[in-house]
Amino acid sequence: MPSALEQMRDIINGEKAVQLSFEHNTTMPPLGQIKNAETYIADDGETMLIVEQSYFDESFIIQSEEGEDLYVERLKEGGRPFNSIEYEELGSIEVSVDITNLGNQPDSVEKFKNSIESEVDYDFDLSEFGRKSEIPDPQILIKLTPEIVAYLLGLTFLFKFSEKLGEKFGELSSNDISKFYKFVSVTARKTAAVVIPKLRPVTYVIQILGEINIELVIVTRNPDDVAKAIQKDSLRSVSDKIKSLMKLADAQKIQFLFNEKGEWEFNYMLTGNGEVIGTPKAFDNRTKFINSTISSARLENPE
Repeated sequence: MPSALEQMRDIINGEKAVQLSFEHNTTMPPLGQIKNAETYIADDGETMLIVEQSYFDESFIIQSEEGEDLYVERLKEGGRPFNSIEYEELGSIEVSVDITNLGNQPDSVEKFKNSIESEVDYDFDLSEFGRKSEIPDPQILIKLTPEIVAYLLGLTFLFKFSEKLGEKFGELSSNDISKFYKFVSVTARKTAAVVIPKLRPVTYVIQILGEINIELVIVTRNPDDVAKAIQKDSLRSVSDKIKSLMKLADAQKIQFLFNEKGEWEFNYMLTGNGEVIGTPKAFDNRTKFINSTISSARLENPE
């Protein structure tokens, strides 16, 4: 559809950049930015979209407040802020799923929502998103409301209306918190039970869409890990690290991973001038993932 391609062209050429990623893996730092999109009519009459993939071509090491080495990648010519950063004031928790992981049937999303509501009485919205893979790894996004963020992390400054947040936070009762954790547990369990492919771990992405976007990522085959990971005590280190990273750069997005030790660790961040800053482990994992994917593809399609 030409209009869709033209819209994509305008997005790519806008003030904010589309990030260049590999296989939609949300835990990997981006490789660069996509730019200079053009549409044209091919000889067969089809509308084509041509883009330029700009890989980061400059890298160096900086140190965090705690003295740890962090890698920085950027474009020498200068980059734009990433368009994946958004601010959203949610009135209720929003869950997003890839319909392909639910079987790609017309009623898949509705059935999934009904299955959650059958076990927990909690106000939430359910939406869907798509990825350009035949059967992508199972992934589910859970966007938190400001009052839940205030309870879990205490980071009220992330929201424009923080002066009103105290009143909302004061309205949260122990029953509200209990229902929230039950909702997360049920959602994680229902997700693990129905998503395809069955043999792959599920990526649960807890999102905070504020002045800085925060992503808390749990990759696991055990849905019980999700509620454990977002206990208030477990998240204390996350709050401290966010404040530290904000002093390091103009942070727009900060991602944390829940590791095998049951602890949160900083993974990478995106900045307002199009840089990516991350741990050596984050970039090493990216390299290993790319190499592994390419090797698997060669084995499946030998020349």
